[in-house]
Amino acid sequence: MENDDEKRILLDLRKQSESEFEKLIIYVASGGLVLTITFSEKILSIDKNGQFLNWLISTWILFALTIVISLVFHLTSIKAFDLKLLEEDSISDKWNRATKLLHFFSVFLLILGIASFIIYAILSINCNK
Repeated sequence: MENDDEKRILLDLRKQSESEFEKLIIYVASGGLVLTITFSEKILSIDKNGQFLNWLISTWILFALTIVISLVFHLTSIKAFDLKLLEEDSISDKWNRATKLLHFFSVFLLILGIASFIIYAILSINCNK
């Protein structure tokens, strides 16, 4: 019996960790998007010719896609839980696989967005030297 209680506690902690991670992805992507858009006037003054603007636009697109995919990820997760409750395991498993794929993809896009902004910043600063 103690083993079952331990498993339940571990599952609860895992769910809580996943939930916090989902929020973190959305917070970081949203923050990056808002900050780069808000300060784009100052950022663009560094890149006077706008020759590296594609990197900044790529950053915005990647952050926005991260947010959208994270929201879809949340919906697929809910659908998988609902199907599991209805005991439709094979369909639920497919939704779970989709959820895992979207989760991985949202993290990947977030990393690409951060990298894109870093590249933009480095190119812009080095161009002004």
